[in-house]
Amino acid sequence: MARDSRPASEAMGWTSWEGLEATLGVAAFEQDLVTGRLTGTRRFADLHGLDPSREITVEAARARVHPDDRARWIANDERLHREPGPYTTEFRVRTGAGVRRLLASGRVLVDADGRADRLVGIVVERPQQAVRDDAEPSFRACFEHVPVAVAKMRADGRLVFGNPALERLLGRPLPDRVDDLFGATGKDARAALQAIASGARSEALFEAPLAGGGGEVWTEVSVARTDDAASDEQAVLVFHDVTERRRVGGRLARSEERFRVALADAPTTVFEQDEGLRYLWIFNPHLEISQEDLVGRTDADFMDAPSAARVVALKRRAMTSREAVREIVEVRTHDGHSGVYDLFVEPRVDPGTGAVVGVACAATDVTDAARREAELAAQKERFRTSVESMLDCFGVYTALRDESGRIVDFRVDYVNDAACVANAMTREAQIGNGLCEILPGHRRCGLFDAYVALVQTGEPLRKESVFYSDAYAGRKLIRAFDVSAAKLGDGFVAVWRDVTDRKRLEVELADAVAERDRLLDQQRTLLRELDHRVKNNFQLLGNLLSLQAKAVPDDARPHLEDARQRLMTIAAVHDVLRVDPDQLETVSLREALHEMCVALRSGAGPRIALTLEADDVEVVTSQAVTVCMVVNEIATNALKYAFVGRDGGRVTIRALVEGAELHLSVRDDGVGYDPAAAREGLGTRLLERLSAALGGEPRVVSGDDGTRISFVFPLASLTRGVAAETEGTGRG
Repeated sequence: MARDSRPASEAMGWTSWEGLEATLGVAAFEQDLVTGRLTGTRRFADLHGLDPSREITVEAARARVHPDDRARWIANDERLHREPGPYTTEFRVRTGAGVRRLLASGRVLVDADGRADRLVGIVVERPQQAVRDDAEPSFRACFEHVPVAVAKMRADGRLVFGNPALERLLGRPLPDRVDDLFGATGKDARAALQAIASGARSEALFEAPLAGGGGEVWTEVSVARTDDAASDEQAVLVFHDVTERRRVGGRLARSEERFRVALADAPTTVFEQDEGLRYLWIFNPHLEISQEDLVGRTDADFMDAPSAARVVALKRRAMTSREAVREIVEVRTHDGHSGVYDLFVEPRVDPGTGAVVGVACAATDVTDAARREAELAAQKERFRTSVESMLDCFGVYTALRDESGRIVDFRVDYVNDAACVANAMTREAQIGNGLCEILPGHRRCGLFDAYVALVQTGEPLRKESVFYSDAYAGRKLIRAFDVSAAKLGDGFVAVWRDVTDRKRLEVELADAVAERDRLLDQQRTLLRELDHRVKNNFQLLGNLLSLQAKAVPDDARPHLEDARQRLMTIAAVHDVLRVDPDQLETVSLREALHEMCVALRSGAGPRIALTLEADDVEVVTSQAVTVCMVVNEIATNALKYAFVGRDGGRVTIRALVEGAELHLSVRDDGVGYDPAAAREGLGTRLLERLSAALGGEPRVVSGDDGTRISFVFPLASLTRGVAAETEGTGRG
């Protein structure tokens, strides 16, 4: 950075320091704000009571300042580094000749980067007792050609001098009165000048617009009394054009306001802290703490101990290293509020001394993002755990392309434990390598081409029973897999399951089913042949009994006919069994009784009606034969004897399920009979034995209106554990 190294007199446009001292008694000085070097004229050393033959230093000048004014003098000196521009101050010094009141006025010059570089100014003793008539020509000569606008005013407000630089600022000739220099908005200027004229103030610094002819020009005006109250000429005014600075300042203010508005709705807090990490200012604070509650306090004043220790260590590290640091920190306050912040810390360096004087920080609230990141991490961990514990194989792959963009292989990015077991390889031996490089069988079985098509089209892949041949742990095996895959970025994820054992079992099962079907077909053929032979035998026996009945005496013929009828009953049940050869264990009782009734009707008279009412209940085949024989015995007797001497009648057979019992009855409306007389007959004894085998006994009621023989059998004795659906069944 280039600096202006010209002497102060040349930089300010003055002819020489000596001319000012000789004519006005004004002392000149220059202070380098970067190095701290101070230079001044002989008059400057005399006014401060210093030896002009020795080097003048800031420390020596400060030591001469009156103790009551020293703090203000030091504060003004520090302000020069922060606020470039005009400078005016009044203070007292203690010299060998007593206490002097000095007035210093000047301007802080900046370098090319806009930073404070040098202070150039003048010092006068107050009150100044020079002869104005002799000094006036010299004063005018000194300020006639300087670039700084200068004016002198009388106590009554009239202007007695204004240099060309001031006229250029005005853009018109100088007015007669100082009030006319300022525009309508220059109320503060007029009030300050009145205070100077009345003696209430000895100096003033203000900004005001000039009432010029070339548009509004804003100036910063330094005013200082140059004599006592009795003098006619009372004050010197120095004008500095600050129009551009105000315009820039306005833009900066608007920019700052936009910055504040933007930050007001943003999760970012900005603040500065001093060397002791006390808050100097803060904007947009979070954690339910106001700016007023934070300024002047430290982190430990409102944070819990662990939080304060973390952030203080981070800030101290930035101050020690003189480098910006950034870190995610979790903060919790004493009242329980907490948050996670992205904290950026930059050390603050004093441009004059180069010392670190604090930190400037920006803290962005990332609590929600941190929570989402933690949830995402938890989800990833759950997903990883789930994938690792899968029994199916799982892998993630990325396409490897040649220079033309063609896919030549897939890089293994991840495989779970099940995949390692299935591939007979460790995870390290797979990840990072080409899929076809470690398992070349993918090209032979077509899976590689299918994966390429998947990546190119995005269509999901699902293949069942893919036969795959490759070397596993040194052995060549043929295995079967079910494969599912989906596109992921420039690659895919795949899930596959080894179904080799399942396919082998399926083949074995298919062979077993085929063998079973063959045996069943053979069995059905044998059963049909056996059924045919049994039916023929029944028919043959029936015919033999019929022929025998014709050849025996009349008293023996009924017995043979009864035997034939009983045989036909068994044949009827056999016909029912032929309806469903796959169901030989049980038979429908209603169907068996129906077939028996068909046989009975063939031997009944044309005017005798035979009806059947029966629930559809499955009973054991052997028990069904017994029930049918019971019914056949009773119905046959009814058809033979109940309607003797009558033209016709009715026989009703009922087999109904009531609860856990089967209620069986045969009723006719014939002539009736004496049960006691028939007790010794063969039929009665046969009924008693058959019903006893079913767990019941006959109940006979006979009279002139007919005969009813009924039984109650436990249903369990008929079904033997076979569930019978009795609810909602119809009757036939």
